[in-house]
Amino acid sequence: MSLPSSVTAELACHLERFAGATYVFPSRNGGPLHAADWRTTFWHPAVHTAGLSPLRPRDLKHTGVAFLAAAGVDPPEIARRAGHTSVAFTYDRYGHLLPEVDKQAGAKLEALRSAARWQQRARHLHGEPEPEPTGRVRHLRGRVDGGNRTPRRSQDRT
Repeated sequence: MSLPSSVTAELACHLERFAGATYVFPSRNGGPLHAADWRTTFWHPAVHTAGLSPLRPRDLKHTGVAFLAAAGVDPPEIARRAGHTSVAFTYDRYGHLLPEVDKQAGAKLEALRSAARWQQRARHLHGEPEPEPTGRVRHLRGRVDGGNRTPRRSQDRT
């Protein structure tokens, strides 16, 4: 999982400061830092000093998801980073944080439509013929304006 360059720079400084240590974040005696020790030694004092009680470590995960959603990160990537097994779970749990994703999707569709309209206008001004539709567009156009209808897959198999 990639980290922001500012985080990797801070980790590099930390590793330089504690060069030769076996663990990136050791306990006070240099051994492994266990979760219970971390909470009592570092977490609770920091949360109390910042006036954020009763903040839990799990709340940081929710904050991280909120930041990713606000930054417009795709929901599948948010789900992956949060450790969720499905995007559906992410939507169920954090859907209220993702309206920006919907707005961005609408904006991207509008940009595609605008580009297509400009291309169409340019072809019209230059007297160029409209290109023939291909693939799924041809299939849909055949249904709309009475052209040749593409057979359904079930009919293809017979």
